[in-house]
Amino acid sequence: MKMRVPYRSNLSWLASRATWTVIKQAKDGGGRYLWGDEGLNGAHSPTLCGFPIQFSEDMPAIAAGTYPLALGDWRQGYCIVQKPGVRLLRDAMTSKPYVLFYTTVRVGGSVVDFNAIKLLKIGTS
Repeated sequence: MKMRVPYRSNLSWLASRATWTVIKQAKDGGGRYLWGDEGLNGAHSPTLCGFPIQFSEDMPAIAAGTYPLALGDWRQGYCIVQKPGVRLLRDAMTSKPYVLFYTTVRVGGSVVDFNAIKLLKIGTS
């Protein structure tokens, strides 16, 4: 997995917690754990291969043919947008004598720079 130079300074991992429970048991060739345990005592955030870890339960679990790990510069590679305005709905009928209010905001996101994000695919064998 090669990452271009402009993105290397702000890299971080993204995966589900179920994936990290499997990965934190992995060791390198010298017998050292890849997972940095310094985050467990609260002093630093946990790391994998020197990069910080972010958790998202929307990422798939480890299975053949899936992409359970992502490494990227998320500020340059992903954009979250919010449509202007808040929608308000008044519900005076559901729980009398109280009036309920429902508010909604439209939020979305998309990859804007595919060079800034790399996905790790699990093999099928």
